[in-house]
Amino acid sequence: MRRGNIGIVGASGTGSQELSVRIHEFGGGVSQLIGTGGRDLSEKIGGLMMLDAIGMLENDPQTEIIALISKPPAPAVARKVLERARACRKPVVVCFLGRVETPVDEQGLQFARGSKEAALKAVMLSGVKQEISTCIRLTSR
Repeated sequence: MRRGNIGIVGASGTGSQELSVRIHEFGGGVSQLIGTGGRDLSEKIGGLMMLDAIGMLENDPQTEIIALISKPPAPAVARKVLERARACRKPVVVCFLGRVETPVDEQGLQFARGSKEAALKAVMLSGVKQEISTCIRLTSR
């Protein structure tokens, strides 16, 4: 796995692994990968680890872009996580796998439906120069 400037926070082990591989395939690299546990975004836990991890990566000088990936969170927890992501000083890509609707991208916050789209958005934000045709070919597999 290539080192880079994209930090990943994952409440899905398989999703985190897939996202990191796709980032590598698109020419990017990972600074940190923090696993929160699959139940972190449940109503009971409230996203405690994901919220802390966003703060850790926000303060990490090696991380310039943050990518979040998880199974669908509890609605109230999703709101808290998105609120924290909006307040982050670094760009954040959010991928809640299986979510029916995908919110519209906004300043500093981008949304993705799957790991491939999340990886591509994170790599593009990270400043890795890549020809568009290469990105299109890789994303259409």
